[in-house]
Parts: sequence; structure tokens; C-alpha cells
Amino acid sequence: MFCKQPLVLALLTCLACGCRAPRVDRYEMRAPAMGTEFRIVVYATQEARAGLVMQRAMDRIRELDTILSDYSASSELRRLTQGATGSGPVAVSRDLMGLLLQARAVSAQTEGAFDVTVGPLVRLWRRAFRQGELPTAEAIARARERVGMDFLALYPDTSSAWPRRSGMALDAGGIGKGYALDQALELIGPGGIQSALVEGGGDRAGAGAAPRGAAARGGGCGSGGPRRGASRYTMCLVRPLP
Repeated sequence: MFCKQPLVLALLTCLACGCRAPRVDRYEMRAPAMGTEFRIVVYATQEARAGLVMQRAMDRIRELDTILSDYSASSELRRLTQGATGSGPVAVSRDLMGLLLQARAVSAQTEGAFDVTVGPLVRLWRRAFRQGELPTAEAIARARERVGMDFLALYPDTSSAWPRRSGMALDAGGIGKGYALDQALELIGPGGIQSALVEGGGDRAGAGAAPRGAAARGGGCGSGGPRRGASRYTMCLVRPLP
């Protein structure tokens, strides 16, 4: 009986003082990356913690953009197929190898319907769109000769890859954003973060459940993205929860 008294006193004191759980607020950050806008939403008890994890996650997305972009000639994805054919396996980063292994698995699951080696056809149709003229059947056939996952050898043990056919080009557009979302979400730990959502280019990844009634509150930072001359990231407290 004696051991229970401190607990009873603590409960009575808490009820008398109106003890409440820490308030959970909704925070949001937006930034451009991978040719679109990424948005991170977290529900957190501390603003400093929310800002830290969102910036870390957004930095990770921007880092992957420099690796996976097929628009930037300096990206690792582009450099892999520039001059690598015939020279044997080329060392690649852990991120690029991870994405290519996932792409190969999805290609097998879809019986080739998904294929990151589709780059030659993508570039052909981009050019056709800019010029306002359909590509010829001959041009399409030539591009198709350089497409196929069988032409891309992957060596996970040595983290190296070998595009074995001349003129190959990789396009991660169908998987790159989703890969970046998963990687960003892994950096948003549970310490002070109740739930999180990462969104980019129509793809979404989330963890945890939003506080009750949060969806009805809505709100946001606006769709304009970061302001000129401001920090490259825009963060705001969207709406306090009671």
C-alpha cells in the first residue's frame, strides 16, 4: 500500500494542474529537385527537430538528383554510358547500384515492360516533340537496337556496371523519384516525429499516422516554392494542433 501512494499523489497532482501531452504541430518544407517540386510534411512536437529532419531529407533528395538525372551530362547515370561500352565494368556508387538492381528486378517482374535502358527511345521522342515532327520508322528501329536490360550487366559484389552495347542511354524517370522518396523517408527518424509524408512528382511515401483530425485542417506553404533570394528550402508551421 505504501508503494502505491507516490503514484496516486502524482496522478492527483497531474489532474489538478491540467497535465497535457506535448502539442503536435504540422510542418512542411518544399524545394525543387529532379525537374519537379518535392514536399515534406511532418507532425512533430519540436520545431527545431522538424526543421532538422526535413532539411536532412531534402538534402538527400538533392544529392540523388545529381546522381540519377538524365538531363545533366555530369550526373553519374549519364557518365555511365558515356564511353563505357567496350571498356568493361565501371565502378558505380552505392546509390546508383541500388537503383539499377531495383530497376532490374522490376523489369523482370513486368517481363520487360519497365526498362531503364529505354533512354535512346526517350531522347528520340523528346527531339521529335521539340521539332514537331514524328521520328521515322528507321530511327525508331535504330533506337530499339540499343534498348534492353540484357545489355546492362550489373556486378553487385564489386559495385560495378557495364553497358555492353554502343549508344546505350539510361532513363531513371520511372523509378528515380520513388527511390529518392524512400531514401528521404529513412532519414526521418522517430525522435519527436509522429508521422511524415514525402511527395514529389505525383509519387508519395509516408510513415506513421497523422494526428486525428489533421487532414481536415489542411493548409500549406503555398505552391510557389522557395522565394527568390531566400533559402533554397521553404519551411513553415502549417497549422497548430490543439
